[in-house]
Amino acid sequence: MGCSSSAAATPPAAPPVAALVSAPVALTVLTLGPATSATAATPSVTVAPPSGSPRLSRATTTTSLALQSQQAGHCRRPCKFGLKCYRKKLDHLKDFCHPGDSDYPASVRKHKIKGEFHTFKACFDFVDPIGKGIIDDKKLLGELMWHLDDQHREEDQLDSLWSEIDDDGNGFASFPEFVEWANNKGGVFEGMKLGLDEECGPGGKQECGFMGCRCKSFRPADDEGMFCSCGHKKFLHTAPDSLDMLTPVPDYWSDNAKVSGQDVNEWVDCDDDLRQQMEALINASAKQSWTRDRGPPGTAVPASFEVVQVQRNENSKVWRKYYLKRSLIKKHVGDEASDTESFEQKAVKTTSPGLPDQPVDGDCNEWFLWHGSSLEAAKSICSNDFKVSLAGTTTGTLYGAGTYFADSSTKADEYAKETGGCFTLLLCRVVGGRVLYTDEVTPNSDQLVGKCLHGVYDSVLGDREKCRNTFKEFVVFSTDQVYAEFIVSYKRNY
Repeated sequence: MGCSSSAAATPPAAPPVAALVSAPVALTVLTLGPATSATAATPSVTVAPPSGSPRLSRATTTTSLALQSQQAGHCRRPCKFGLKCYRKKLDHLKDFCHPGDSDYPASVRKHKIKGEFHTFKACFDFVDPIGKGIIDDKKLLGELMWHLDDQHREEDQLDSLWSEIDDDGNGFASFPEFVEWANNKGGVFEGMKLGLDEECGPGGKQECGFMGCRCKSFRPADDEGMFCSCGHKKFLHTAPDSLDMLTPVPDYWSDNAKVSGQDVNEWVDCDDDLRQQMEALINASAKQSWTRDRGPPGTAVPASFEVVQVQRNENSKVWRKYYLKRSLIKKHVGDEASDTESFEQKAVKTTSPGLPDQPVDGDCNEWFLWHGSSLEAAKSICSNDFKVSLAGTTTGTLYGAGTYFADSSTKADEYAKETGGCFTLLLCRVVGGRVLYTDEVTPNSDQLVGKCLHGVYDSVLGDREKCRNTFKEFVVFSTDQVYAEFIVSYKRNY
């Protein structure tokens, strides 16, 4: 797990640091509460950097370490006892940071010591210096691994690690991708807890992770809730449940999928009631409108659709990543900041009549959206998730290299392929979060992608229904924002 922080050491070279951003706005105030707790109270002591410091968001990776370096000038020194520290006095907490504190990663880099990272979230926070929610530089991953196992990685070794973690080929790794990779890799990650118990887990007892401590449940020992009665800090207490228990599958999945510790990947035939609901949904979201993606002018547009079969995709590995991402986005949109646009729910055509037994979460703009496909491609997507590296290979990337969806079945039908007399649509859960809306005819795709990857937005809504009287298109740039839940086989009626 974590390594000792008592001895000074020199970490591997970090990525080159670019010039600091020029906009003079205040840094986020550093609190002394545990970084992995969303609601735990903290002491009144804060370390506030002076005004005029740069913003810790909306930056590229090359500026991230520069921004964090400037932040480190105002953070506390790392406590040499690290995870073993039991001191509770405010004087000590004012002067020293500990593993799990928000200023700990910056302080570790500033003082060039070995860090201790005891949860997946703590590890990820270290390689995501300003909280973008992604890792987009393999050297940061190499730096983390050095802290965990004291081994320097050569360039080819970093390339190998990166190819493992960036499994959808979009050039960056999200927290769910990191968790899945680290959980499977084992080694230094063996036995690590998620570190997101309050955001993602169902609650319950939280065991103390201090070596030798027998505490089985966090019991606040002070008014601030920073320490347990066992004498150890709150961030050392994590849920004992396994990862699959913290990311439960839907109640309506088959019994086989609900077996703890057992991964499933299968298609389950749905009953005729769901087939009828799906047929109502596919026709309610249809629209008699032609675009060039359907074919040359004059190509007929189906008047309606007949659903022949519906199957549910039950893939626990892909679901885990989606569940984690949805939980993080829901927390993010709930944490309204003064410098971000207010969260706004976006209505889609698939909301009504909807699927009453498979609810979606409107508080984070979770939708059911259509994606046209061939049967073979649907099998690949359901087994291995979408691949952003393939984005645009068929129809282009008007809004950037992402994964595209529609709330109109007619739009998705333009990309559906026929096999054995039937066409194939995927009905996917998509979490849109904070949506970047555009009704421009020729949008700047680079700006749209940048605002989602390095800004506050989670998805793009291109309203071509407004500017071209055709269809709305929904785009995400991280495939763990999508779960392909239903495979719909259907026929076209003209």
